[in-house]
Order: sequence, then structure tokens, then C-alpha cells
Amino acid sequence: MFLETLVDFLQTHKSELNDWLFVLLTQLLRKMGADLLGSVHAKVQRALDVTRESFPTDLQFNILMRFVVDQTQVLNLKVKVAVLKYICSLTRQMELHEFVNASETRLAVSRIITWTTEPKSSEVRKVRPPVNIFNTCPSVLNVEKRNFGIKHFEIFRKFYSSRF
Repeated sequence: MFLETLVDFLQTHKSELNDWLFVLLTQLLRKMGADLLGSVHAKVQRALDVTRESFPTDLQFNILMRFVVDQTQVLNLKVKVAVLKYICSLTRQMELHEFVNASETRLAVSRIITWTTEPKSSEVRKVRPPVNIFNTCPSVLNVEKRNFGIKHFEIFRKFYSSRF
């Protein structure tokens, strides 16, 4: 009942809720990391879909980058998968000028690369990171190549060579 009400609330009051977006988005993504019944999972996914459609994509992207790099957040595998899927779908909607080549974004991209190359996290590796971040922001990728280290960058390049 709460999640249906939340969706209605978001659709009705979205213009007044930008300051609340960080809490909303992070809590919904964390909820996706819990063991949920199929019906509850579908409702949380619907709330995430409405959130993605209701708020500015650049604001959501910045919040996600901050969430990924926040060292106080301990993300389990399911949350990482949910975050990656959300970023992938969000970045497909973004325009070139909405990507910000900031240190937080570079750190988040580095962390996403690390997530997707860890041998123990096969679920996360199945979700390809949003390569369109790199395609639309080659400067982010070039900085990552320098900052991340050639060994890890080569692993990343080989892993995603079919996408470049």
C-alpha cells in the first residue's frame, strides 16, 4: 500500500521534491538489495521507474555518483546490481551536456569498474556499466586510464571491447 501511495505522491508533487531525491533514490535502491517478495519487488521497481521519469536526469546522475563513492555506505551485491541497472537506464536518457567530468564522477566510474571486475561478484559482472558515459565523455575515460592504472584499465577494456 505504501509503495503505491509513494508512486502517486511522486507523480503529484515531483516539482516540490528535488531536495528529497537523495533520500528517496538511495532508499529505493537499498530496498532492491533486500530479499523481497516478487510483488513487493515489482512495486519498488515501479517507484524507481517513476522516480527516473519524474526528476531531472542530471540531478539523479549526481546523486548516484555521490551514493557510489560514499564510503559510509556498505552496498551488498543486490544493491550494486540495482545501482548499475538504474545508472544504465538513466544514462540512456541523458544528453551529452548533462554528464559532469568531476572528481566525484571519475571516482564513481573507477568504483563501478572495480565492482564489475571483481571475481567474486558474478551477478554484478553480468550488468555492464553504462558505457555511454565513456562514449559521451571520453575525457572521463582518459582520466580513468591515467588514474585507475593500466592493468585495471586493460581488464576493463577487454571486458567491454564489444561495447566500444
